[in-house]
Amino acid sequence: MGGAEALAAAGGGWRALRGRAALREGPGAGAGAATEAGAGRLARRAGPAGGAGGDAVLVELAGDGYRAWLDGEAWERAAPARGPAAPADPGPGGAGPGPAAAAAAERLARGAGPYLWGGCLGPRYDCSGFVQAAFREGAGAWLPRDAYQQRAFADPVPREEVRRGDLVFFGPPPSGEEEGSPSHTDHVGLCTGDCEGRGGALRYLHSSGVAAGRGGVGEDVLPAPGQPHAALTDPVSRRYAGRVVGFGRISRGLREGEAVPQAGFSGEPPRGEAAAG
Repeated sequence: MGGAEALAAAGGGWRALRGRAALREGPGAGAGAATEAGAGRLARRAGPAGGAGGDAVLVELAGDGYRAWLDGEAWERAAPARGPAAPADPGPGGAGPGPAAAAAAERLARGAGPYLWGGCLGPRYDCSGFVQAAFREGAGAWLPRDAYQQRAFADPVPREEVRRGDLVFFGPPPSGEEEGSPSHTDHVGLCTGDCEGRGGALRYLHSSGVAAGRGGVGEDVLPAPGQPHAALTDPVSRRYAGRVVGFGRISRGLREGEAVPQAGFSGEPPRGEAAAG
């Protein structure tokens, strides 16, 4: 066994990507975008090649454990590597990674480009990709990739206790209506306005699409607790305020090997974030 093969075997089959890669939701060339991975990101095979649907390889990415289809040529170019190091566990107590992520989100927002479905590396992002990037760059913490996974990972908090760095989750309105009380999560934002103890409106940053949002990263507002969202004068803020399904606090990043159920795998329903823009 050669050195590269021995390293791959000892490292659990991990490979380091040679360059930036766009991963897809399926093996075919026409499959939708799923996520991005930068040079040096570790990946390992999670299933067979695409066969008749293409030469893509189903991989699991290190950090968030996300599974998506990588172009076969990019997989072949990837270099055998040792497995990922276990991230530091901050332990209980403290403010958690949220405040540092909020500061990073504000920096990223200043240089962000137009909305990109599947974008997580910048300067173009989708909603959950922007939140993931803020926690990764600001606090060195990996979050799950998609909005519904981030909600499952976060600790729920009531609106009155939301603070800077917490997440706000949204769902789609009922068909044919602008506002409603959705039951699942398809969009996420990161709270930047520290309203703890003030009882006022709450500011948040999010990456939203052109049809219903701002066409990229922008700031919107939620009304003060007990105030109707219809009172908001900005139409985008008002639209999203009517779709809020909950709030969450991130106390730590994902641990190595920790998994959050992913749509399309392990019996989970198909990914439902496409309308998040």
